[in-house]
Amino acid sequence: MNSDSYFEIGSTHLVCQDYALSGSFKDMHYGIVSDGCSSAEHSEIGAQILCHVARYNIQLYYDLFFSVEDQVIQTLLGNSILKRADELRKLYPIVPNALEATLLIMIAKGDQACAFGWGDGYVLLHVDTLSYKKISYPETNAPFYLSATREDYINKFGSEMKVKHIAGTLTHGGGLIECDKTFDTPFFQKYLRFSSGNSLTIMTDGLGQYQNNLKKPVPDTEIMPLIVDYPNVQGAFVQRTMNFLKRDLLKKNWSHMDDIGLATIAF
Repeated sequence: MNSDSYFEIGSTHLVCQDYALSGSFKDMHYGIVSDGCSSAEHSEIGAQILCHVARYNIQLYYDLFFSVEDQVIQTLLGNSILKRADELRKLYPIVPNALEATLLIMIAKGDQACAFGWGDGYVLLHVDTLSYKKISYPETNAPFYLSATREDYINKFGSEMKVKHIAGTLTHGGGLIECDKTFDTPFFQKYLRFSSGNSLTIMTDGLGQYQNNLKKPVPDTEIMPLIVDYPNVQGAFVQRTMNFLKRDLLKKNWSHMDDIGLATIAF
């Protein structure tokens, strides 16, 4: 098993507000990505704080993954990350809304993995076929961040807003499955029975912001197979693949407007 991560500034940004971490602890591998809100001051710092605090808590709660109820570890992890992140935010000091950033986390032990999410983004699963889950807030384009409160979100957007989950498969004629959940529902998914050659990838919503040489949007489903096309999974395999992809897309005069951040665990 190996893990790696990558982040890069978008063509329309002056500061990269995406951040990504990956690594291992004992027999567990992890990946973490965060996307700071473009309208929140210092959210690039907030994204980094969230990722580093998430790594700390992943290692702290190592023994609880896959041994307690899913809801218990998700709530414990989210609350612990937010508490410590806010303490660090105050030490800078920077404004509270600097923590307005999405957060996706995945961990893997043995042949099992799970992914947690607060806000929008993508989860790509490569097991024989390439399938994906897209998490978005199409009604507001405003994710419900880990640092957000129900009261503030409802006051701003109303209580009827939904988070949309779109699941699809890119090979063997797979279709789309869409479902709506209440806006404050965190993402959680457990994956079982991984084997050699399989991979799990988390990515910020920058995946959906590529454009071609005519400045027309490139479907995210067209970019997904390129992202996870790993010739091998040794060393910094995600960074190598993304650097090659960047070179190839530059030759075609393609670009991505938004920042991108991703992490992969390869089995």
